[in-house]
Amino acid sequence: MIKAVIFDKDGLMFDSEKLQYQSFRDLLAEYGQRYTRKHHYHFVGRPGSFTYSSIQKLFKIKDIKRFIKKRRRYYRELSAKKLRMYPGLLDLISFLKKKGYRLAVASGSHLKGVKQELAQFKLTEYFDLIFSGADLPGKPEPDIFLAVAKKLRVSPNQCLVLEDSQPGVEAAKAAGMFCFAIPNEFTKHQDFSQADQILGSLKEVILFVLKYH
Repeated sequence: MIKAVIFDKDGLMFDSEKLQYQSFRDLLAEYGQRYTRKHHYHFVGRPGSFTYSSIQKLFKIKDIKRFIKKRRRYYRELSAKKLRMYPGLLDLISFLKKKGYRLAVASGSHLKGVKQELAQFKLTEYFDLIFSGADLPGKPEPDIFLAVAKKLRVSPNQCLVLEDSQPGVEAAKAAGMFCFAIPNEFTKHQDFSQADQILGSLKEVILFVLKYH
């Protein structure tokens, strides 16, 4: 029986992945480099440490700390103006809350930024836990989801994870949880064969979640 539903944030709750891409593209253009969607596809759902170390090598960035700081500022400026919720998100979390599920956000982003984006759309009050795995091994390692289950005081096999990326799905399954994959434009090419369901949008989650109740 499912008692808790765990949401990934980027690319699942919000259409933030295109803004992440734009922030890398615009900043690397200042370095005289061309960053394409093909580059970005390799980094979606992966830990920041992997992304930045790869970009440092690929584009020969000398001062990576300065690059990271500036890239995050670019993203914050974009998200403040252009970030949008995916259709069906508010209806879904309202439905789950009314049904008595415990709700959590589990993101690899830093906690301050996660909370800011939830507050931006007045979603904070819906969640029992807002958790950052920025200091834990990144997906596809299961650490972030196991930590969330422990804090929620539910067994992993009582958790349903909503994910948009292959590493996220693999992490959820490695944690022993149910997982629905909802690919977006940046992840639709990935392998979601481990997911319990592959859905087209958040709107479809309500139709399936009761099967796992």
